[in-house]
Amino acid sequence: MFKRIIALGFLVGLCFSLLPSASVPTALAAQATPCAPNTDDEVEAIANAINQAYIDRDVSQLDGLLADDIIRDSPRGPETGKDQAVASFDRFFAAFPDLDPTFNLVLAASPLAAVHYTATGTQATALGGVEPTGEPVTFDGMYLIEVTCGKISHMWSAVDQLAQRGEGTSELATPVMDDDATPSDCAALTDESAATLMDAWYSDVWGGDLSALASITTDDVYHHWATGPDTSGQAAQQAHLEETIAQFPGLAVTYANLVVDGDYIAVTWGDPNVDPNWGGINIFRVECGLIDEVWSEMDLTNLPTGAEATPSA
Repeated sequence: MFKRIIALGFLVGLCFSLLPSASVPTALAAQATPCAPNTDDEVEAIANAINQAYIDRDVSQLDGLLADDIIRDSPRGPETGKDQAVASFDRFFAAFPDLDPTFNLVLAASPLAAVHYTATGTQATALGGVEPTGEPVTFDGMYLIEVTCGKISHMWSAVDQLAQRGEGTSELATPVMDDDATPSDCAALTDESAATLMDAWYSDVWGGDLSALASITTDDVYHHWATGPDTSGQAAQQAHLEETIAQFPGLAVTYANLVVDGDYIAVTWGDPNVDPNWGGINIFRVECGLIDEVWSEMDLTNLPTGAEATPSA
């Protein structure tokens, strides 16, 4: 079950108690693999340990969390191996020495977890070719992790890169309130019903059948787009989608890494036929079987060639 404004200290301790001990002999460790799957609570604890590293801006906390061969799809490009990932986090924390993140959503469905956060900070050093402005910025971001044998084996990150460098025009996402939960008399969201919604969203809607929106979203669906202002209602959402799809004829978006937790769905998405390094992360809140709220973030550094404007997913 997802938690809001987590009591991180307890969970960090729990996480590290769950990680494999460094004192286990190599031969015994080899015999223990493949290991038993981690529970949802264990995966959530690991996500919150990552969150604590963000709060403390402390890369040393990552050492016991990341697998040696971790693959990370970063907003600044793909990375392979723990050393690369730690170095990337180190550069990011140095670039934003006053980083102050708030974690809005933590979703877990073993072996996956997804996080939505809002951060403020002032860029102090060059990062990814972007020079510092000295002005404070506020930006939203998401990451999704896969946990294997108690360590993060894959991590996908997406952030509002325009807002991060002080060029954003999109409105910031707001945390969901408790009264947005699905009424108790509605059917619970299952992996199967979530997959049906995602199939319709990515295959039908992004395939050009915008009429499908009427059957999978609420009348007042609210969308926090990756670029551009938020929209409220099916008509505004459809207009935004029409504009984006028109800019990318032939775009075939697919999704992966389905996380279903309570009323929420999180996935990674992309179009490998266009660019295997381009994509993003979406989080959906479902009410009585229909999508009622969407958060989108995407990679602006690997946009499909010839793009006239940024897609919004």
